[in-house]
Amino acid sequence: MTSIRKLLLTLFIVDIGIAILALSFFDKTVLLNMQIGFVSSSLVMIASFLSYRRMVNTGVLYETPDVNEPIDTIDKLEDPYDLYSENIIEEENKRSFPELIKNSKASLSIYRILAYVILVFGFFYLNRNAFLYLPAYLLALGLAPIVLLVVLVKSKNEKD
Repeated sequence: MTSIRKLLLTLFIVDIGIAILALSFFDKTVLLNMQIGFVSSSLVMIASFLSYRRMVNTGVLYETPDVNEPIDTIDKLEDPYDLYSENIIEEENKRSFPELIKNSKASLSIYRILAYVILVFGFFYLNRNAFLYLPAYLLALGLAPIVLLVVLVKSKNEKD
């Protein structure tokens, strides 16, 4: 099973668990806060994951690393900042607008923008209708990154 499917399945199972716990021990306001917080946070995490994956795949596809100048391990240890190099490094020029756009594709991804819009509108909905219960909302917001971290570490350990 791919990591994105495993992640989606785990997020779905955790979401069902949150709903059951919220209905069992709390009222519907806590359930609403936890669902909006968890779903919007999950959408942000998945959108970020997909946009960075796409950016890396296109970067690997179109850019080749410079292998003309291999750096020896001993040279790295003796001169970690490359102070004694024979090559003169030109000062970095300011990036042009097209380069800036090219390098910021992951942050300008439509997936991420929509996910953040859902996150903000969910918060405004809860706040405007006096449903906002911050402890439940913040707990649910923090749960999705933790689930993502656990799933990715577990899948990495399974590959090793």
